[in-house]
Amino acid sequence: AMAYSAMMRMDYGRAVELYRYVNDNSDCEIESLIADVGLMTLCYRVSANRSFFDYRTSAISKIKRISEEYDYLTDSDRERFDRAKVEMCIVSICYFSNFAMQNEVAKVVERLENNMENVTDVPLRLYARMILTNNISDIKKRLSQLSVGLSIAENNDMLWLSANYRLLLAIALRENNALQLFAKDFSDRIALLLPHGMPLEELPSLLAGRAVEDFSRYGDE
Repeated sequence: AMAYSAMMRMDYGRAVELYRYVNDNSDCEIESLIADVGLMTLCYRVSANRSFFDYRTSAISKIKRISEEYDYLTDSDRERFDRAKVEMCIVSICYFSNFAMQNEVAKVVERLENNMENVTDVPLRLYARMILTNNISDIKKRLSQLSVGLSIAENNDMLWLSANYRLLLAIALRENNALQLFAKDFSDRIALLLPHGMPLEELPSLLAGRAVEDFSRYGDE
């Protein structure tokens, strides 16, 4: 927790020091895995490419070892392990996407899809769904994922995630025939998102404008 807080404050030197301390001193494989994932995230942020792969290799080895003992883990340890796997997938996808390593992205996307539903943390699961959606080429499936994600985020009063989902949905709806497809297959969502009497063509702009407002509100809180 202290290392994560340091990373959020952009005190990267302190965060590295704390994560490495865990790796060097903890006998708990799950704690050490969490530290590796934290170090991967730091390496991604500061473009420490070689170290990123070193920590990723270490994390993959730990995941394999822990998976062999998964049935014997406590519920809380399973949750921490499943969460670490999802967070590792997310940072890996972000890293590989930056370098246009599409084959690697595809492999990790599949692992994320298999692991994300095991996590009970709703914000993390929604964030994982958002990363997953950005890598879906099928427009109908992408619209479905974005629509479901936006609904969950709204129902749980998650302002930042709602804003992101609105913006991504607005962008997706500007693709060829996407708006007509959305109106046909997701008419129930149209009724919720579009004020009565407003033309369908206004929906992308409406969603984008609302997203900007929500981002502004989030920054003010």
